[in-house]
Amino acid sequence: MKLIIAGSRSLDIPNENLQQLIFDHFRFPIDEIVCGGAKGIDLCGRIWAETYLIPVKEMPADWK
Repeated sequence: MKLIIAGSRSLDIPNENLQQLIFDHFRFPIDEIVCGGAKGIDLCGRIWAETYLIPVKEMPADWK
């Protein structure tokens, strides 16, 4: 399963939400994290994925 993690650049994922991601990972294996590569929620998702050796695909926004 691919999981998209995107959100505010000014927020971090609260600890309880990060724990829920970990729980979900073991219920439904996550094969890839997709994020925009920005600071905030995207960065938290990347760090979480790297902790569990899950590949990360960055898809930065094209604002043009």
